[in-house]
Amino acid sequence: MIDGKKFKTKKIIPLTKKTRTTTKKDLEKYRKLAKEFGAADSKIIAADRVLFDERVRMKCRVPRCHLYGSSPNCPPIPRILTQ
Repeated sequence: MIDGKKFKTKKIIPLTKKTRTTTKKDLEKYRKLAKEFGAADSKIIAADRVLFDERVRMKCRVPRCHLYGSSPNCPPIPRILTQ
């Protein structure tokens, strides 16, 4: 609660065959949209293959987002690049 306002967070649902199919369709739609908007190429990859700089999390902390810590995906816990 911030300034007397309650914020709803999204409920995490387990992946079922239906949600996996929907997710695949959504990802394919976004991949095609990227190409339509001028991307030279686009590819669907697993999230665990994406590496981030630690500064990604800092964007949530400074200034602190009003929803920080309100869901299991917040703050983001990415695989961090090592130097």
